[in-house]
Amino acid sequence: MKKSINIFSRIIKKNFLSLLGFEFIFRISIAFVFIPAIIKIVNIIMNNYGIVYITSKNISDLSKNPVMLLVLLAGVLVIVSLAIFELNCLIACFQYSMHDKKINITNIFLIGYSKMKSMLARNKYKSVLWMLLVLPVYNLHFIIVLCEKVDILGTLIKYLFKGMPFAYIGIIFTVTALFAVSFAMYRFGAFYFETGESIKKRGIVKGCFLCMTDVTVTNLFVTVIILFVYITLIISATLILRFFGDSHLAFARLIRFESNIYYFIAFFASITGVVFNTAMIYVFNHKYFTQTQISAELPELKKIGIGKNLFRNLCVAVLIFLLFVVDITTIVGYVSNGSHFLEEMLISTSVTAHRGGAGFAPENTMDAVRYSIESGADYIEIDVQMSADGVIIVLHDDNLKRTTGYNQYAYKMDYKDIVKLDAGSYFSDAYAGSYIPTLEEVLVECKGKTNINIELKKVNNSEYEFVDKVIDLIYEYDMQEQCIITSTAYSYLRYVKKNAPELRTGFIANMLFGDASSLQYADFFSVKYVVVTENFVKAAHEAGKEVHVWTVNTKLLMNRMKGLDVDSIITDNPILCKKILSRKNDRRSFAELLQTILQR
Repeated sequence: MKKSINIFSRIIKKNFLSLLGFEFIFRISIAFVFIPAIIKIVNIIMNNYGIVYITSKNISDLSKNPVMLLVLLAGVLVIVSLAIFELNCLIACFQYSMHDKKINITNIFLIGYSKMKSMLARNKYKSVLWMLLVLPVYNLHFIIVLCEKVDILGTLIKYLFKGMPFAYIGIIFTVTALFAVSFAMYRFGAFYFETGESIKKRGIVKGCFLCMTDVTVTNLFVTVIILFVYITLIISATLILRFFGDSHLAFARLIRFESNIYYFIAFFASITGVVFNTAMIYVFNHKYFTQTQISAELPELKKIGIGKNLFRNLCVAVLIFLLFVVDITTIVGYVSNGSHFLEEMLISTSVTAHRGGAGFAPENTMDAVRYSIESGADYIEIDVQMSADGVIIVLHDDNLKRTTGYNQYAYKMDYKDIVKLDAGSYFSDAYAGSYIPTLEEVLVECKGKTNINIELKKVNNSEYEFVDKVIDLIYEYDMQEQCIITSTAYSYLRYVKKNAPELRTGFIANMLFGDASSLQYADFFSVKYVVVTENFVKAAHEAGKEVHVWTVNTKLLMNRMKGLDVDSIITDNPILCKKILSRKNDRRSFAELLQTILQR
C-alpha cells in the first residue's frame, strides 16, 4: 500500500497543474460543445417528425430513420473516441511524471493523440476493447450523481430490474461491476502496457483479485472526496445565504444554489473518477508487473514529433487557448444566467411562475418577472395582447379596471396612456408605481436567465397581425428556444406552427376529450389541475405531448402533480413548488434542513 501511495503521489503531483488544466478544458468542451451539438441534431430530426417525447409508439419510426441512426452512431463514435483519447493523454502525463519530466497542456494533447494513433497503427485493438469496458467504472460516480437529478436514469433502472428494491439493485450492480471491471482493467493493462508474460506468471485469478482490491479502495476514496466537497459547498452556500442574503428569498436561492452545486459535483465526479481510476491502473501495472513500456526510457518530445514542428504546435496551443476562453465564458454565463441545456437535461417537472408569481408581486409586471427569476422558476407565464397603436403589452384581462382601477379596454388605448397607469397599488402600497410592461421589456429582462410561457389572449384588433408581432419579437431577440406559445385559441397555434414551426406551442383547456394526439399544432396541453389524471398524462406522453397544469398553489396538489409526473406545474408560489419538487419522498433535502435549523 505504501508503494502504491508513493507512486500515486508522484504521478499526480509532478504535473498537477497541467493535468488539471487539461481535464478542465477537455471536460468542459465535451459538456458544452460536443454533446450539445449531438443533442441539437437529434432534436432537429425529432422536430421534423413532430416528436416531443421519445415513446414506445414512435421509437420504432425513429429507429428506421437512416439519418437518426447515422447521427446516433456518429455521436457514439465521437464520445468513445474522445474517451479513449483522454485515457491516452492521462497515461502519457503519468509516464512523464514518473520520469520526473514536466509536460505542458499542449504537449498532453499532442502526446495523447500520438499514443492513440500509435496504438491503432500497431493493431492494439484489444486495448481499445478493454478501454471501452473500463469506461463505465471510470464514470461511475458521475452516473450516480446524475441519477439524483435525471429521472430517466432511475426510470431505466426500474425498468431493467422490475419490482426489485433499489438497495438490492445497488448490491447486485456493485458486485457485478467490481468483478467485471477488475477483469477488464487487468486485461487492459496487459495489452496496453504489454505485460502479458508477467500476467501468465502471476495468474489471472490472483491478478483480478489484486485489481479488484485496488478498484474498490480507489473508488471508495473518490466517494469520500466527492461527499466532502459536496457537504462543504452546501454548508458554505447555506451560511452565506443565511447571514448575507435576503431572508425572504433564501430558500429559493438555496434550491438554485443546490442545483448549481449538483452540476459542479457531476463535473467534479467525472474528472476525479477518470483521473483516479486511470492513475490506479497505471500504479497497478507499475507495481505488479515487469514493465516493458513503462520502464523503458521515455523518448524526448522532439523524438516523437512534438517540438520540431513549431507551426503545428502553435496552432494546437492557439486552439487550446480558444477552447479555454470559450469554456470560461460558458461557465461565467451559466453562473450568471443559468444553462438551458443543463435544465433540459436535468429537470423532470419544471416550475412555471403564474403571471410572474402573482402570489408575491403584482401580476404581469416587471416586479413579478424579477421575482420569478430570483425565485428560480424555470418558466415565467405571462399574458399578452395588443394596444390600439399596435404595441404588444403584458396584461391578462382585456379591461384595465381590476389591476389599475381604470375602467377601459386595453385594445382601445395607446400604450403611451396605458404605461401611465398604476398596476401595483392594488396588490400592495409597496408596489405603487408599477406599470404594465411591453413584451419586449420582458424578453430583454429574461434573455439568458429563464424561459417564458407567452399566452396569446384573444384580441379584437387584427388578430394575426398580433400573432406576427409576437413571433417577430421572439426572433428579434433570438429567444426561440426560451419561449413557448400558449393560447385558448387553437387557430393562433395553427398560425404559429405554419409560420414558425420551431416554436413550441401549448393548447390551454379547462377540459379535454378524445384522442390526445389529434391536436397536431399543439406540442403540449396546458390544463386545469382538476382534469389531470394518471391516464390523461400517460396518454399525452404516449402521443408525444407534454402536460402543463394550472394553477397549483397548495402543497397537497403539488405533491399530487409531482406523483403524476406532469411536465410543468404552473403556480403562484414558485418557491414552495421548487421546495416540493427538490425533495425525495417529501423529505427535506440536506441543504433545506440546514437552512431551517439556522433560521430557528
